[in-house]
Amino acid sequence: MKLLARFVSALATGLLLAGCTPGVEAEIDDACGEIPFAAALPSLEAIGSRPLLWKQCGVVEVSARYGQEDPETGDGDHCTININDTRFQTPDGAASVGADDAFEHGKSLMLGFSKMNVEMLVGARKGYLEEPVLLNARGGPSTLPVVGQLSNGDTYAIPVPAKQEEPGSESLLAVINDRYALTIQCTEPVLDHDQADAMYRPYINALQLGNLP
Repeated sequence: MKLLARFVSALATGLLLAGCTPGVEAEIDDACGEIPFAAALPSLEAIGSRPLLWKQCGVVEVSARYGQEDPETGDGDHCTININDTRFQTPDGAASVGADDAFEHGKSLMLGFSKMNVEMLVGARKGYLEEPVLLNARGGPSTLPVVGQLSNGDTYAIPVPAKQEEPGSESLLAVINDRYALTIQCTEPVLDHDQADAMYRPYINALQLGNLP
């Protein structure tokens, strides 16, 4: 889904010249003040121990990263918030270059994939709770996916590995107002339910969803 968002964003940027170049440490792109849904990103200069590194904004996607990163590789301990608008206005020039259908298809796929991923995690959690034998085989309650509600009432979910699986980076996923696809990904591995909940909660709380158009 993220690759799809990048593709659609690249199309829009090429036609509108409204995308942003990658930022540097503590850099906030000027375009973030011109993209209405960018106001949903946190306004905090730091979340927990992680300082704001950059904000990048385009007509399809707005992003913010907190933490530390290598300026060349992007490696480091950081958390990145991405919000994709699946109903952005198709550029006027899209039809003239034959990209109209590509935009509309991309929007539909982006929203559909996001909904499906959240629903799968919610369903998986429900299924494990209804089948104690399967939950025990997975590793117990600590391996349940995290499911909760954002400040506007929409559902978010975080995958959690089974006990026998190697922990890795996992993303918080949500669909906001049946329009915006939210992804928050920290490089710190997800170990269990409570640790994942504690790691992502400060970023959930920092979102300003009331500012969404």
